[in-house]
Formats: sequence, structure tokens, C-alpha cells
Amino acid sequence: MLEKWASVFRNPDSGESLELVTKEKEGDDVIRGHFCSQSGKIWPIIGGVPRFVPESFYGEKNQTVQSFSAKWTNWEETAGRQLGQTEGEAADLSEQLGHLFGLQGAVQVESKIFKSGTRILDAGCGIGWAEELFNHNQSCERFALDISQSVDVARVRTKMIPNVCVLQGDILHLPFSGPTFDAIFSSGVIHHTGDARQAFAKLAGTLKPGGIIGIYVYAVKPLLREMSDIEIRKKTTAMTYQEVYEFSDQISRLGQAFSKIKGRIVIEKDVPLLGIEKGKYKLQKFMYDHFIHCWWNEKRGLGFANLNNVDWWHPTFASHQTREEILEWFTENGIGLNKFLKPKGWETSGYWVSGRKPL
Repeated sequence: MLEKWASVFRNPDSGESLELVTKEKEGDDVIRGHFCSQSGKIWPIIGGVPRFVPESFYGEKNQTVQSFSAKWTNWEETAGRQLGQTEGEAADLSEQLGHLFGLQGAVQVESKIFKSGTRILDAGCGIGWAEELFNHNQSCERFALDISQSVDVARVRTKMIPNVCVLQGDILHLPFSGPTFDAIFSSGVIHHTGDARQAFAKLAGTLKPGGIIGIYVYAVKPLLREMSDIEIRKKTTAMTYQEVYEFSDQISRLGQAFSKIKGRIVIEKDVPLLGIEKGKYKLQKFMYDHFIHCWWNEKRGLGFANLNNVDWWHPTFASHQTREEILEWFTENGIGLNKFLKPKGWETSGYWVSGRKPL
């Protein structure tokens, strides 16, 4: 963490300013030290990463922290490569970053949103893929926050990028106060907080007037898919990470088996109660969308699929939102709607929604 960023941080509980105490530095990079409040409470800086979470989170004692720490710290070993290393993955991630702001890919985001002099928050950065892959304009400031130990991987991947500050923090208890950021994005994260509505409000509270926010959240699924998610997750959220990983491997192979059945099934009449529309479907996509989360993509491979499925089955919190709920979030927090997207391929998965705070 560069010393110049110290003034940005605030007491997550009170919003008061903090004092930086430095114990080890590499140039202007604070490797070890802490922030302290007037009351004497301390938040450590370990390995160059400010830690605004309970100490128990370092040991993964929180289920959500444990789940995402295991996923991201073992990503390369499990998936067999860095995230975004292949051309297909990089293109997908670029497209997803674009969806968050209602734009066509990362190039537009970087030219229209991540401008020189702006300050940006990635709320739920994982291993810092957005900061590493899509960061051509280093005249903006990029704050990459995650609640899990993925921050240690993100720090290693971005340490030599001068405009990236990685921190460990909780969206529901942000270490910022008042208008701080020109742009905020959160992809697939706030539905894992236990209170998605409040998480959105916390993020919106740190957005500057004229600033833009973009989120991706899970949508309520078609009836039978929703029912299967609820009942299966009652069991999987009580399992260890390794047990869920083994289950996810089975589910990935199930999706793979469906994908090997070529041709399309034809639904000749809508089934509104089950959220099924008439049309032609590939079997794997039809089963995934309407009956069970069995994610599979032949180009991504088994390790990637297993991590994708673990992400769905293991975390304790994984709320599903309706369009109406999300629109209420934006209205309640004075954010004007920009785009509300359900791109091709994401029809039953979730919503990409962006908006801007009035000047």
C-alpha cells in the first residue's frame, strides 16, 4: 500500500480518520504497519495489504471467507492456468467488465469510465483480475477490496502496478466514509454478503456525485431450478470445502455428459409456471437454466468448471434478486438507472445493472 493512499481510509465503524503507523517500507510502499483510531483500535497492514476485517478472517474461520479464500488461492493449481490467460477467457472477462457499466467490453470501460484522475473501487476483487488484465490507464487510482484471503494473491499479481491498492475489507463495513469514488463495480459479490440491499447501499454511499456504479447479482431462477438450488444448498453449505469440491466435480461431469448429447430438444409450447419458453435448446443449457446448476464449458475444462460450481454450492449466503428489488435499491439510494442487462447466455443467471449518481 502506497503511503499516499493512507488518507483515503476511515474507521469502518465510525467513519473517523485514521493514523498510519509504518513499521516496514519498500520505497513508498508500506509492507508492514497498522492504522489506528483515536480510541486505540488497530487495523494491521500485513504483506502490503491493509486488513479491515476481524483477525479470525485471516485463519478462514468465517465460512464465506473460507470458501472464497480456498477458491481463489488455489485457482491456478485447480484450473491449470491463470484466470484470463487464454484468449477465450480474456475475451469473456472483458465482455463481463463491459456489462457492469452497460458498455461494449473493457476497452470502452477504460476509455469512458476509468479516466485519468478518477478513483475506482472493485468491491469483491478476487485475485485482482480486472486490475491486472484491464488497467491500461495507470493515471487513475484502483482500489481492489475483498473479504477473503484472495487479497494475498491479488497483491502478488498487482504489486508492480503503481495505481493498484489491494485491501481486505467487508462491503457491509467499508473502510471509507462519504463520497470517495468516481466509479464502483461489484461483480457477483453483494449477493454473498448476507444482506445484498444493505451492501448496495453501503457502496452507493461512497460514490461521488456524477459517479457511476455497476453490479452483477443473481436473478431468481425458474421454479424448478430455484427449488433444486434451495434444497441442495441446504446440504452443501453444511459441508466442508473439499466435500463440496468433490460434489462439484460430479456436477461438472454431469453437465459434461449432457453437453455430449448433440442436437437440440424442441419445446413446442410455453410452460409459464416453470419459466420455460417454447423453442430449441441444447440439452446442457436447458438443464442448467431450468433444473440444476451443472455448469460446463468444453473450452474451459474440468478444473475451471469445478471452481465455477463450487462458487455456487458452497458459500452460506447466495441470495437471488428480482428485477423489482434491484430497481428499488437504485431508487432508494438516489442512483439514476443507466442500463439493466440480461445478455445472451445469462438469461436465467443474473442481472448486470448500472447507474449514475446525480451531480
